[in-house]
Amino acid sequence: MSRFVSADEADYASLQEQLLHRSGNDDGADQMRASVSGPVDSRSSSASLRSTRASSSQAASATASPSLVLTESSPLLHGTGMDSRSSAMHHASLTSQEVPVMRKLGTWDGVFMPVTLNVLGIILFLRFGFILGQAGLIGALALLIGSYAIDTLTVLSLNAISTNGQVRGGGAYYLISRSLGPEFGGSIGLVFFFGQAFNTAMNTLGCVEILVNAFGESRGYMTFMPEGSPFLYLYGTITLWLCTFVCLFGSSLFARATLMLAIILSLAILSIPLSSFLVEPFEDSVRSVYYSGWNWITLAENMWPNFTSGAAGSSAVPGKENWRSVFGVLFPAVCGILAGSSMSGDLRKPSKSIPKGTNWALIFTFGIYALCFVVLAATVPRESFYMNVMIVEAISRWPSIVLMGELASCVFSALMGVMGCAKILQAIARDDLLPFLAPFAQGTAHADVPTYAVLFTALLCQFVLLLDSINLIAQLVTMTTLLTFGVLSAATCALKAGGAPSFRPSFRYWNIWTAGAGTIASLGTMLVTDSYTASVCIAVTVLLFILIQVFSPPKPWGDVSHNVTYHFVRKYLLRLDERKGHVKYWRPQILLLANDPRKEWNLIIFCNSLKKGALYILGHVLQGQFYDCLPELRQTHLEWLKLVDVSGVKGFVDVVIARDVREGARNLILSCGLGGMRPNIIVLGFPTALQRASEHHRGPVARVRPSEPPSVWSTYTQPIDGAKFVGILEDALALNKALAVAYGFDAMDLPGPSKVARYEPALGEQYIDLWPIQMANHVRDEAPSWDTYTMVLQLGTILSFTGTWRQHKLRVNVFVEHDDEMASERLRVRTLLDNLRIPASLRVFCLSGHVPRYDAIVLGKRALDSELTEVLQDDPWWRQVCDMRRREELQKQMKHKAEPIDAGARRHSLSLSSVDGRRRARQSRQLGVSLPEEHLAYHYNNIRLGLSHPDAHDRQDDDADYASFQLDADNTYDELESELASLAVDWDPAYLIRARRAKQQQRDTQSDGMYGVSYGTLSSSQRTVTPATVHTQDARPRRGTEVRSPHTSPRSVPEAASLMPAVARGGRALTFNDLPNHAQYLILNELIRRYSTRSTSVVLTALPAPAPGTSTSERDSLAYLHQLQSLYSGGPPVLGVHATTLTMTMTL
Repeated sequence: MSRFVSADEADYASLQEQLLHRSGNDDGADQMRASVSGPVDSRSSSASLRSTRASSSQAASATASPSLVLTESSPLLHGTGMDSRSSAMHHASLTSQEVPVMRKLGTWDGVFMPVTLNVLGIILFLRFGFILGQAGLIGALALLIGSYAIDTLTVLSLNAISTNGQVRGGGAYYLISRSLGPEFGGSIGLVFFFGQAFNTAMNTLGCVEILVNAFGESRGYMTFMPEGSPFLYLYGTITLWLCTFVCLFGSSLFARATLMLAIILSLAILSIPLSSFLVEPFEDSVRSVYYSGWNWITLAENMWPNFTSGAAGSSAVPGKENWRSVFGVLFPAVCGILAGSSMSGDLRKPSKSIPKGTNWALIFTFGIYALCFVVLAATVPRESFYMNVMIVEAISRWPSIVLMGELASCVFSALMGVMGCAKILQAIARDDLLPFLAPFAQGTAHADVPTYAVLFTALLCQFVLLLDSINLIAQLVTMTTLLTFGVLSAATCALKAGGAPSFRPSFRYWNIWTAGAGTIASLGTMLVTDSYTASVCIAVTVLLFILIQVFSPPKPWGDVSHNVTYHFVRKYLLRLDERKGHVKYWRPQILLLANDPRKEWNLIIFCNSLKKGALYILGHVLQGQFYDCLPELRQTHLEWLKLVDVSGVKGFVDVVIARDVREGARNLILSCGLGGMRPNIIVLGFPTALQRASEHHRGPVARVRPSEPPSVWSTYTQPIDGAKFVGILEDALALNKALAVAYGFDAMDLPGPSKVARYEPALGEQYIDLWPIQMANHVRDEAPSWDTYTMVLQLGTILSFTGTWRQHKLRVNVFVEHDDEMASERLRVRTLLDNLRIPASLRVFCLSGHVPRYDAIVLGKRALDSELTEVLQDDPWWRQVCDMRRREELQKQMKHKAEPIDAGARRHSLSLSSVDGRRRARQSRQLGVSLPEEHLAYHYNNIRLGLSHPDAHDRQDDDADYASFQLDADNTYDELESELASLAVDWDPAYLIRARRAKQQQRDTQSDGMYGVSYGTLSSSQRTVTPATVHTQDARPRRGTEVRSPHTSPRSVPEAASLMPAVARGGRALTFNDLPNHAQYLILNELIRRYSTRSTSVVLTALPAPAPGTSTSERDSLAYLHQLQSLYSGGPPVLGVHATTLTMTMTL
């Protein structure tokens, strides 16, 4: 019994370590191995964690923070952006060296400064005048408020994520990928990577524009720089690669100069409001600078929008500027809000520093931007905004400081853009999301500098420089940033909507409405600003999403899609009431009872195609005691899951433990599924030991033929015996489930679904043959059962729509007994298929004269083939048929020899003509005297009772002789009784009647059996229902024609004995519907083999179900399985189906 213990500080520390490591960084295989190997001793684990607490803490710190200190500068990523496993692999070579512990940062230096410096960028110095000139003060402030509204909503979501758990280095990519999963995180991360590359190119062009304006040949202080597009591109290339080399080789020097750059930028911004008070009004027509100082008239002129074309700073696109183009230029000035989250790996308390620092940075930068707009609008006339983009520098009291601030901002952002983009790419590559990104996971041994990623980023920026337009590049930055903001808000909205219990952010000012508003605002602004570019960005994101989903291995991150999926599945599963189902929405929900996947591989793949978007469950039974099988249960379940992953089938796995396979299968049928998602078809493979090996390959041809299914199975599986197999069939029928038994699927070669495996185009026509045979129902006076008939049609149609089988043509095959019935049968079935919208060709076959076995068994016109002779030679029913036909032949011969006599003699002669001559002679010799027929009947009954001639006790006639006599003597019973009643013999005239009736009642009782019910046998399709009669009806168990005791073999005598006298007394010829099961199966087997040739890939037909109680006898079970074998063997793969309800309808 468990006992309680107290916890100390080390125990709490170990708990924290476990909670951190359980956050999803452990490899999925390790978790699987842990689940298989079993629990570890808690005391030893706790002691180990206590002893390694300090070292693991240092390792975690070193993992989260790189040696490269690009602190306040990174626009997106500062940490490595990889999970602990990848980081541990990278630092494995450094275990012998001392890893320095990084200084942890606070709110001011870790969040506020990086966000402020990334927001206050080049747009402030180069494009604020352009924005004011086009939109006016009111418009500029409105656009600024809208931009910051989007920023604020996104920051609220960012704060919610950062206060919900331990945030590690990785910035926006880490937040999105660990929240929404690798597909969303990787695709948005790559889009944001491109956005930051565009931002880097924009800052590089800004730096070039500042240099040319300052030192160009036609303007500036010193005219030594040539101008023109080639020279501008050259200057941009030099600036970009200088920044790249600094990132590769001089990062430590730059990191130490970060504070100096921040001071210069701050002084340049501070000089703007100060200059408005210190500089006197002036005009400079050469540079088109007009400065009025603080003036109400100037403020009123700059108050309202006035869009123009061709102004300084305008894009090269013809036409006037508009709100959308101006917003696209302004928004990059406010998109640096994620810099604080990228510093999460270096913060002492990320969950507190990120919300506080980011919020204060937003307020501070908004105030600076609004102040700059007001100062410029009140002091500079609008003409200067149209003519000079360097108006901020031109009106400054200290232009050199502004110039240095502009250059510092551009170089600073370009440097951080190159390194930030490289870190994003390195993080995505180390997460192994796309195989072709693997080389970019490289990092230097000293500072983990992503050399390859830096070079790739520089090359990408080099191509972007060809656009040669700050405004155009700014539009691209706006689109990618808005897309990232929208997805980040959507992540938190999905977490809240999914109701994840672990999502409990401590940030109080966020809720699902702010997250939804942020998502709508970001994505809506994208489409409004530039719908074409937004569409391209979304299309690229979708493409990357698909690529990552296809190529990325599973990640144990616990993404939000699982949470949202669970929420909606539970919600709509409650609405999917199984009592409200309708036949027109019926679909096959399959439970495949699989024993050995190595032998049933083709059936597993086939059922995956047959389900057509419905439920598919692979069920397996472990036989044994519960606790003895628990370790094997875990291992077997993992192997089945691995099989599902490898094969590509879309199904679930359910493994149970039971004492025997029948009990386990019953438990699976009862417990599988949930609500309306429960199996309605139970599929089993025919026992392998009883199957005949297929001679020819059938089905789709694989492009690469595998030698065997994937070898992921190590558990030994014992074959199922016949009685238990039949018992599973009986249990499924008792639970009102449809049945399907697969035979001969070893002839197929299905390496996997069409989306996973590739198949060769068929060289010739390939077919799916449907043989919908009607199930007879003679026990009760009801209409025939059409459940199985319609299910065969439905399953075949569904199969022909799936990918692997789509190239196959569908054929429906029916048969009649006589030629004169073919036309009417074709018309009825064709009408039925048209009304049921089944795109299939129709073939109608005639049994008489075209199927040798039918001619031999039913008509007696042919000799039996060798196989049929071997099967029927010991069958009592067949012996009776042969005896009856011999007697009929003798009757015909005697009829030709008979002479005309009087009416009384003719009647007596007719009664004698039906008796075998040799048998009468034997009977006469037995009695010692020749007697009339009436007396012979009397003494024959005495002989049967042992009351007559003494020699009769030792000479008993067989049942066939007595049955023959009874067939002939029925017509003379009335006369015989009247004559014997007049004799002076103590004999009851009603005895013969009582004996006859008692004998017949005994036969009927033996034939009906103890249970008196079967699930149906086969009959000829001469009574095809008209289309108007196929309608929806309630599911109910069907009773069939074949009625026998559960203790009687399907080949036993009572079945035959109950059949032949009825046929003879009825005076009609033998028909297909009168045949016992075995004879029907032999005829149908030849019919299917004859007309479903090598071009047929698979056959779907009816499954004759066993009578209840057949499984209680091993002999009866084997007899039933041998009869199924005689029906299905020798031809293409066969799926026998038995239904309990209609599955098709013609109603709307």
